[in-house]
Order: sequence, then C-alpha cells, then structure tokens
Amino acid sequence: MLKIHPSVDALNLAISMQNSAGLKTDATAATLVVAQKIGGKGIDVSRLLASAGLDNVKLEIVKAEYGAGKSRRDVTQEVRKRAGNLPLITLTSATYNVSFGGDPAPGVVKRLSIEYRINGKSAKASFAENALIILPMPK
Repeated sequence: MLKIHPSVDALNLAISMQNSAGLKTDATAATLVVAQKIGGKGIDVSRLLASAGLDNVKLEIVKAEYGAGKSRRDVTQEVRKRAGNLPLITLTSATYNVSFGGDPAPGVVKRLSIEYRINGKSAKASFAENALIILPMPK
C-alpha cells in the first residue's frame, strides 16, 4: 500500500517497519520504492534513507543508454549525477523521457540499460521504460 501512495509519511512508515524482523525485507523494498517515487518529484530523500540504516555502497556508473534498437541516447552523465551511495537512482522526473531530455524513439517501447560497479564489482541491469531504478547487487 505504501508503494501505491508514496509520500514522506509513507517513507517514514516504511523505514520504521524495517525494525520488525518479519517485515524487514518487504519494508526495505518499500523504502527504496517510495524513495524512488517521491525523489522523482524533487523531494530530497537522502537524509531519510540514511536514517533507515541502509548500507552505503560505492556506486559507479560506467555507462547508461536509453532508447530502443538503433535509436538510443547516451544518458551516462545524467545517471551519474543522480547516483548516490545506495543502489538506487532517483531521477528528476517520474518519466524517463523528461529526465533524459526527450523521447529517443517515439511510439516505441524503450529500455534503460546501465553498466555499473558496486563496491568494485561489475554488473549490468536493464529497466523497462519509467521503471523504478533499483540496481541489483553484483554477485
């Protein structure tokens, strides 16, 4: 329910639920999702996430592209600007087209592809257009 109605209050509630052993995994996921959604609306969530006790990581964005087929745009710099010390990328808008300066392939379903390193380990992830960007921890 918190993911459906994201707000600062919902984020605070998700953070507080992380202390419950039976809810920790779901509450952590909800925390990241709510943070992504409200962060995309220009709300600074970094202080709240730090209070959640989520482990900080060293996140490096190697390359990021957005688009479909041959109509792809290099969005590495924008993704790097939005990366912090959590495996979460909070864009300036809820829509990729707005965040990345336009639609590189109008009328076509697009994907965001990110090559990254977390704590020195490399990985790649791909996200459906406008999906929440929570980077999986590399193995």
